[in-house]
Amino acid sequence: MHGRNRRRRAPSRRFPAQGDQGQVAGRNELPRDRLHRSVRAVGQLAGLGANFDAFADEESFVLGAFLFEDVGVSAYAGAAKRVASDMKLADAAGILAVEAYHAGIIRAQIGEMGPATIEKANAISRARDTLDGPENAETVTEPGRIHISNTDAQGRAFPRRVGEVLNQVYGAPGGGVNHGGFFPRGVNGVVRRTVRDKPPLTPGAGA
Repeated sequence: MHGRNRRRRAPSRRFPAQGDQGQVAGRNELPRDRLHRSVRAVGQLAGLGANFDAFADEESFVLGAFLFEDVGVSAYAGAAKRVASDMKLADAAGILAVEAYHAGIIRAQIGEMGPATIEKANAISRARDTLDGPENAETVTEPGRIHISNTDAQGRAFPRRVGEVLNQVYGAPGGGVNHGGFFPRGVNGVVRRTVRDKPPLTPGAGA
C-alpha cells in the first residue's frame, strides 16, 4: 500500500478521524498479507476470534491500527539513545512524533466507539503484555479515564528494547525467537533475536 496510490477515505459522520486513519495506512507501506497474519495472531491471543480481520470493518481497522501504532512509538522511544548521529537522531525523532500523532488519533477514536470497542482494545493491550511483559501499561482506559497517550506519571512515552519490539512483531514471547508474525523470515538488522535477560526500560533510558 502506498500513499500515492491510495485514495484518502472520506471521514464518516460519526467518526471524523476516519480519513486520517486512511492516511496512516497509506503512508506505512505494510504488505497486506503479513499485516493480516500478524494482526490475526494477536487478535486470537486477545480473544477476538480465530479469523480476526483488520480490514473487515471500521472497528476492526481501528483495532488493527492500535496494535501497531503503540508499538511503533515505544520502539522509537527505546531506540533513541542508540542513535549516535545527530542527523539520524533528528530523523528518528521526527518519525517518533508522527507515530505518536497516529497513536493518539487511534486511541481517541477507540474512546469514541464505546465500551465494547474499548474492551477489545484493552484485550489487545493485555495480549501484548504476554509477549514482552506487563511493564508498559498500554490499556486505553482505567476507571473514569481514557488514555489517548501511553505515558508514565511524568508524561513520558514508555520505551521498548529492541528485543521487546521483536517479541511484538514476531508475535512470540521469550528469548531466542528470530522469526514469525509480521516477519516470517526474520529481520535483517544487527539484533535479530529476542532477548529476555535484561530488566525493563524506564522512560528516558537507553535501549
